Parts: sequence; structure tokens; C-alpha cells
Amino acid sequence: MLKKLLKYDFLSIKRFVIPLLLLTPAVAFAIGMIGYLGNRIHNSVVEIGLETMYVIGLIALFLSIALLPVLLIVRYYIGMFGDAGYVTLLLPVPRKLLLLSKVLYAVILTTGYLVVAFFSIGFAFFVTQTILYPGHTIFYAFHLTLASVKGLSLGFLGDFNAGVAVELVFYVIFLVTFIINLFYTGVTLGAVVFQGKAKIGGAIGFCIAAYMAWSLIKTLIEAIPTMILVTGDAEELLGSSFFFFVWIAETVLYACFSVGLFFLNARLIDRKLNLA
Repeated sequence: MLKKLLKYDFLSIKRFVIPLLLLTPAVAFAIGMIGYLGNRIHNSVVEIGLETMYVIGLIALFLSIALLPVLLIVRYYIGMFGDAGYVTLLLPVPRKLLLLSKVLYAVILTTGYLVVAFFSIGFAFFVTQTILYPGHTIFYAFHLTLASVKGLSLGFLGDFNAGVAVELVFYVIFLVTFIINLFYTGVTLGAVVFQGKAKIGGAIGFCIAAYMAWSLIKTLIEAIPTMILVTGDAEELLGSSFFFFVWIAETVLYACFSVGLFFLNARLIDRKLNLA
């Protein structure tokens, strides 16, 4: 049954997601080529114009990453609490399974889109630096993107190996899962507390409030290792696996919070939602 639910959830959103998945690398390529040409044109007026377009394009590309989460939240609200929600919630399947299907397809789509967005933004950003590497094509920018991630890992963790790569994958997956569960729970809280015309505003308000609350909690949590680093022997901590263990702890924290939010959301949908 879960497989069938996932299939229909994907079908309900594919007409929005497929254009987005194709548009992001296309826009990134166009922006990257603007920057690439800007480095090779020596007319000052044209160069300034191209560089301005390049910077604005990069900012827009970064901001466009938020399009998919917004789309998923809107589809979740429509599918669960809009007019279609009456049919969805009356299906002869447990509501927990309905929620699991929506969380899973959102995690799969978001993780896949992050991979596409990562390489797209990496290309747009690093293609301007390929001029420093004679003999390489513009697609060497993808290599520079991966090298930058490796460099950051070497700076914080002191090494980049298979263990770090696996931890990075799990970190991204659990972070994405947590954010999705956080937003979905916020939308459910708003829909449960508010009814009628106020339901949409309540869902948006609770969604924003949930994210702001988590941002505050996250800041407080991240202050702990920072204080340890400040009050302890910084060189000794940096030379050890301190940051790697903090990274693992954050991953476990995201996993635990994701499970907790999922069951809270499932209980709200199962016990508190008024379909009348």
C-alpha cells in the first residue's frame, strides 16, 4: 500500500518538479556562461554589466532552492487539509501511512534536488575560475566544486575519507527529513488549531513559528561546542576528532527529532483533526 501511495504522491507533483529539476541546471549554465564571458571580455562597460548580471543571477539561483520546499508544503496542505484532504483522509489506510508516504516522497525529491542544485550552483560559481586551469574545459568546474567540499572537510575534520563521505550523506538525509517533518508538523498544528478561512493563515503561521523555534534551539545547541572550543585547548581539539563527533551528534539529534515530530504529527492528524 505504501508503494501505491508513493506512486500517486509522485504523480501529483511531477508536473511541477520535473520543470524545476530541468530549469535549475539550465539557469545555472546560463549564469555561469555570463560569468565566464565576463572574465574574457576586456571592455570595461560590458565587463561591469556582465559581472552585475552574474552576481544577481547567483543570488537568484541560491534563493531558488527554497522553491521546492515551498511547493512541497503547499502540496502537503492541499493534499491533507484542502478540498482534496477530505478524500485523502477517508482512504481505507492508516493516516500514519498517508503521512509516511508524504514524508518519504518529500525526502526523496528534496535530496535529489539538492544534488542537482549543488552541482548546478557549483558549476555557476566555479566556471569563472576555469580560466586558471589551461587545458581544461568549462566542465572542470564540477571537479572544483567537489574539491571545495573536500577542502572544507580537511579544514574542519583534518581528513576526508569514506567515513566522512558516509557521514555527510547521512547528515544531509536526516537534516532534510527533520526540516520536512518540522514544516509538516507546523502546517498540521495550524490546520488543527484554526478552522474555516483562518486555517490557511494558521498553517502558514505555525510553519514559520516552528522554524523560528528550531532556529533558536539550534543556535543554543551549537553554542555548546563553541564554548568548549573557546574555554579548552583549541589546538588540541582541532587536532582531534572533536568536530567529527559533534557532527555525528548533530546527525543523531536530527534523526531523533525527526522521529519525534513524525509521531507527533501522525497523532495530531489521527486524533485531533476535525473533518466536519
